Amino acid sequence: MAKIKVKKTDIFGAAPVANTAEVEAAKAEDVGDKLQITFGTELETLAAISTLQKALTVAYKAVEETVKGRVADEFASTGFATKRKPENFIAVSGPAHSGCELRRRASNRPLTTDEASYLENNGLELQTVVTGTPEQYFFNPKAIADRATREKVSAALAGITFSDGPLIMKQEAVETTTKIVKEDVLATAAAAAKSVADLKMMYGIVSTTALRPTFNGGLDRILNSIHKAGISL
Repeated sequence: MAKIKVKKTDIFGAAPVANTAEVEAAKAEDVGDKLQITFGTELETLAAISTLQKALTVAYKAVEETVKGRVADEFASTGFATKRKPENFIAVSGPAHSGCELRRRASNRPLTTDEASYLENNGLELQTVVTGTPEQYFFNPKAIADRATREKVSAALAGITFSDGPLIMKQEAVETTTKIVKEDVLATAAAAAKSVADLKMMYGIVSTTALRPTFNGGLDRILNSIHKAGISL
């Protein structure tokens, strides 16, 4: 294939090209035999701690879901009884305590169609957000692939004709409508709920529960609490 001579005005031809083969080779994992070198006991300790961290993470997630369920029950019961947004509180248990917060769902997390339908059917007013892609114009890829036209575009960008279709192409505007919860949704949900179960369901959609657990005790006491719970590490 004849080599294309790149002119100084050809900004497209002069653009650096990534070496795909080198990139993929760098990503590839070496599955062959590797040299083994014996290390001291520090490596054994590091690996043991790493394994322990992973086990604790799995256990933490499981217990956290249980505690969050209990916290959600408290928020739903209080909110339904007062018909107002429930106050955040501190949960206590022996040497442990945790701040418990009910936080409104973030506006960057739009509701799904089913979630929005459920909330509106239960009397909640939602906020509608319209987003989308504005109308845009772009170069026809065929024009840029043509050497002569590419060089003209680089030099002038005006008064250029192209025989194989339009030089400039248009992308129509695309509009998307989503719904998010309002600022006062925690209070309006409490006022609209017909039962504690309904409010718990609504709070599960319009909010998140945040915990900040703290344990007052040394490592031995911490491990004892974990073992008492029947968690094997």
